[in-house]
Amino acid sequence: MNQLSEQPLVDRATGGKGGGGAVLTRYGQRLIQLYDLLAQIQQKAFDVLSDDDALPLDSLLAAISRFSLQTSARNQWFGTITGRDRQQVQQHVEVLLADGKTRLNVAITAQSAEKLGLDEGQEVLVPAQSAMGRHHPRSRSSPPGR
Repeated sequence: MNQLSEQPLVDRATGGKGGGGAVLTRYGQRLIQLYDLLAQIQQKAFDVLSDDDALPLDSLLAAISRFSLQTSARNQWFGTITGRDRQQVQQHVEVLLADGKTRLNVAITAQSAEKLGLDEGQEVLVPAQSAMGRHHPRSRSSPPGR
């Protein structure tokens, strides 16, 4: 096993009163823990797959967050950032949803946008409480935040 791994998995001891033996290295113990975690993640993924036809499987963010992110918001959308106005206090970020047609214009503080590292092309999950949303139809030529 040690030959197949980047680091030794097992320490061997030969001879001695007890006849030697083998023990897992710290790396070997962590590898087993990782394997157990991956098995749990895989099971959650299979559970989500059977429960939700709407899960987009072409997005790592969408797939992972569906079974790992706990939120009280019932309204959640996956999309890609297409614009950000970079105002000093409150910024508006435009998100193209996974359907490729629907766009959300999301207000966020400049500090939060920087902390999250929001940039064009980045995949995001947009959670929202239903009372927080407002519908503002606008033309395609309007810039984000207008």
